[in-house]
Amino acid sequence: MPVKEFRRSSASRMPNEMVAAATVDVTNPNQMLKLRAVHVVSKTRTNRAWDWYDKIGEVRYSLNKSAKVAGHAVLHPVKRRGATLGAKIENGSVIDPIVAGIWSPNGGQRGLIETFYKLMRMHGQAHLIRLPRNSDSSSGGYDFISDEELDVDADGVWRITLPISMMAGFSDTDLKKATRVKIEPEDYLGRVWVPHPKYSDMPDSPMYALDTVCEELHLLTLGVKAKLMRRARMCHWCNTPLDMANATIDHVVPLARGGTNQRDNLVLACRPCNSSRACTVQPPPQARQGGAS
Repeated sequence: MPVKEFRRSSASRMPNEMVAAATVDVTNPNQMLKLRAVHVVSKTRTNRAWDWYDKIGEVRYSLNKSAKVAGHAVLHPVKRRGATLGAKIENGSVIDPIVAGIWSPNGGQRGLIETFYKLMRMHGQAHLIRLPRNSDSSSGGYDFISDEELDVDADGVWRITLPISMMAGFSDTDLKKATRVKIEPEDYLGRVWVPHPKYSDMPDSPMYALDTVCEELHLLTLGVKAKLMRRARMCHWCNTPLDMANATIDHVVPLARGGTNQRDNLVLACRPCNSSRACTVQPPPQARQGGAS
């Protein structure tokens, strides 16, 4: 599993970030054994990262917002000079089709970059796969997938499209097979990661260091939600009945608009109302149509 290390330059004065990449020969037992070891360790260290992404709105918002900005990056090929990147290769008739062929069916080239950015900020690692060709033999594109979406065993490399086997009471083996797709040896292209300073093969996950902070923030959110539930058990905007599971905390005046975290600016809202308001001071559409009293 040959490792290539690159230093990603920055226009600012911040130190360059080192990113490592390794191709993996799935038919090579030694390389597969190393991939399985790295995969197990990485999943163990970052298994709660996506829980915080799903539970904490600030984590989701900041990650998606910054990924949208990163998605505007322009891909261009460069010449490698040893372990560093050299000069940019000028565009031309040979290079343009290669760059244009790097895309994902989930958002094109921009979607591929956004996915890569999110995974690197959550896990510090991403796995690059080539998707199966279309029925007309045209390229199916590429995709970056997370450690959770990858499964490595003695039979090869698999993509888990839905975590259905983790559901309570799950027993349908046919459904498990339907959501576990084999990645052909030639289609697993390798992994990209930010090396941890202690162990170079282990990805340095930014979210791992924030796990305690996220847990405290989540507990504080639950505490505030419980206090608000004593005041009202309905959505502030559409009067939908709420419980602890489906209630969210909404800012009447969003923080981005100068709002505060003071009690008089916090209300309970259902998820659809909270999401549809975004960063506006206006009530959600369902409330403006007469849903709220």
